[in-house]
Amino acid sequence: MNLEDAGLNINNQVSLLAGQFNRVFAFAMTKLSYKPNKDKEALTFVTASQADKAFKDALAQLDIKSTDAFTLSNDSDRKAIYQLLDVAIGNVEKAIGSDFNAVTDKGPIDPTSEIQIYTDAKIQGQMFLSASKAGANIVNNWMTPNTHISLPVDASIDQMKDSGVDCTAQAQSAFAKLASEADPEHPQQINVNFQNNSCMISIGDYTPDVPVPPVPEGEWDPAKVYDKPCEKVMHDGLSYHNQWYTTGEEPTPEASANWGVWRIVGKDSDMCTN
Repeated sequence: MNLEDAGLNINNQVSLLAGQFNRVFAFAMTKLSYKPNKDKEALTFVTASQADKAFKDALAQLDIKSTDAFTLSNDSDRKAIYQLLDVAIGNVEKAIGSDFNAVTDKGPIDPTSEIQIYTDAKIQGQMFLSASKAGANIVNNWMTPNTHISLPVDASIDQMKDSGVDCTAQAQSAFAKLASEADPEHPQQINVNFQNNSCMISIGDYTPDVPVPPVPEGEWDPAKVYDKPCEKVMHDGLSYHNQWYTTGEEPTPEASANWGVWRIVGKDSDMCTN
């Protein structure tokens, strides 16, 4: 479809009223869940009334009327929108008594009460995990490379999938084994990896998360989602372009020569420069 035929072009300006953002904000916030305290395993969801009040309070705090208009193509208006949403999110945090950026110190691991699931740092693609306990969903999210997810031993893994390949059965088997053979003196974890469209689920000794230093600007980041083609990165002294969506797949000369997602910049196989 030709966008210009539909009347759309780079000169279009979209203006929205501040009150219109409230509906979007409330919808997004009610999809978030949190643990009210570290001892409660089931998740609690942000309510629509909490989100609505948080947004309206933010309008009052910033002296913005619900009828004030913001033009999305205007830089200062966009900054005002970001500030409004930031203050509203802060109000939600205060209302529920939870810091969205907080990291819980779990302390010593007790394998008789919780099972650790570790996602490999170099996993290809994205693994989705859904788990529940006593019929209540407690995890429903993408798994982050090089981090652990903790599940109660009496929980159940409902789904673990990556790129349409179902790893659920392997994950359930490993979980059941650890749940029945927990040894407080020798804590173990489930290791999750996914390479070449194959599930790689194993059991190994528990290793705590190791903080990863920030990736320098322009370097390949194994945790980043490269969702647009032709993003340029540096890795091991070479420049690469991704040819399509990817995450976690390491750029290498071998992969570049064999039509992998990452191609060395300027090579014949690099469709971004040829």
